[in-house]
Amino acid sequence: MLDGRQIRAARAMLGWSREDLLKAAGISMSALLRMESGQADSRGSTLSKVIHALASAGIELVHRDDGAIGILLKKQEVSQQFSWRCDPEAAPCQLNRK
Repeated sequence: MLDGRQIRAARAMLGWSREDLLKAAGISMSALLRMESGQADSRGSTLSKVIHALASAGIELVHRDDGAIGILLKKQEVSQQFSWRCDPEAAPCQLNRK
């Protein structure tokens, strides 16, 4: 099951706003707010859309037997979505979304 904390953490890791996730998943703001606040969404299709959108961006949801939850961002996805910009005149280097 997808936990609201995982959704918020995944958005933060991807640098996504709520609007970015709405566009990627094709869901309503009210559905996302319910999911992020921990209120179960009655439609499995909404849950599937969010999981698919996050997975397509490189997020892997983690659920361990001991009850621990988390997320992982696949390394190849990071390099495809972000680029480093290093200007010798300006430090430090910046990580920018492509």
